[in-house]
Amino acid sequence: CLNRTEFAMTQDHTFKAAELSLTAQVIADEARA
Repeated sequence: CLNRTEFAMTQDHTFKAAELSLTAQVIADEARA
């Protein structure tokens, strides 16, 4: 069972990963333009 701190860290990590993915996609799109 995860405690709240671990859950919050996991959520934050997931958000950061998604943010990096979106940023990379934008950079790739600009590079193609």
